[in-house]
Amino acid sequence: MKQGVFGFLSHRFPDLSAAKISALSAIWLLAMLGLALFGMFEPRADFHYLAM
Repeated sequence: MKQGVFGFLSHRFPDLSAAKISALSAIWLLAMLGLALFGMFEPRADFHYLAM
């Protein structure tokens, strides 16, 4: 998954450095974990809708 995110970001924003892209992907993964934890307390959370 990280390779896909890295490839997408480097293709979308070619001026970003690798360190910025890895930091952004780490923040994105933390956000996804936070949404998953939030979903445990809120069963109505639609993960497919949040992922888009």
